[in-house]
Amino acid sequence: MDKKLFIVPFVIAAVFCFVLAGCYIEFDPGDVEKAPPHGSGTFNGKKDGTANGYRGPVKVELTLADGEITAVSVTHKEDGPGLALIENAKPLIIQANSFDPVVDIMSGATFAGNALIKAGTEAIGKVP
Repeated sequence: MDKKLFIVPFVIAAVFCFVLAGCYIEFDPGDVEKAPPHGSGTFNGKKDGTANGYRGPVKVELTLADGEITAVSVTHKEDGPGLALIENAKPLIIQANSFDPVVDIMSGATFAGNALIKAGTEAIGKVP
């Protein structure tokens, strides 16, 4: 067997590991300032937003109580493994009551991060 063909799978595996390592998020929620309530500050319910990711639409649903984000869920995603970052970003979004801090922590998944932020911002814009 050709030595080059033997090495190729190992090189691909190493590159894949480095890419996944770059998608890890760690943050200290204690450093996040909380945004004021959205809309009139009295809205209770759910709002959704949609944005285009790398492979297709990403739909985010927010649950709000008194105008503050209490839950974030991705109800439709076709954007691949980059959206796994959302699980780590959810506590930060909820604590900050905003998608703004997510800009600082998303790395290695630019399309997924941008889609999450755009869809979330669209949902917030629908709060009366």
